[in-house]
Amino acid sequence: MKDIYQDVEKQIANPALVGMGGKTKVIGFMYMEDLQTEIEKFLQEYELPTLLAKKANWLEFVKLLVKILADQPINTPCADIKQFAFLPAADGCVRGRIDFTKNIGKYSYYQFGNAY
Repeated sequence: MKDIYQDVEKQIANPALVGMGGKTKVIGFMYMEDLQTEIEKFLQEYELPTLLAKKANWLEFVKLLVKILADQPINTPCADIKQFAFLPAADGCVRGRIDFTKNIGKYSYYQFGNAY
């Protein structure tokens, strides 16, 4: 979460960086890319089908998981983040909010979202 915080801090300090083609840490977390990699490794290690980790199936899995996680905010995942929460969203969308322990500039939180 510390790397996500640092990435958000950079985006707030320099909004021109947003949308410059680089993927943000928040987007990677939102799509649960690290979890996808770990699940794929696990399935391969035990010689199980890896279809879950493939793109179309993975997006369906993430959609379901995010609906569950919307009711389970992560409190104090690191010193700079008070709470990380996925928010209820329309089908095919992911929304979330990161509340900071102290403001970054004038901002006390960062909201993110994306559609699949």
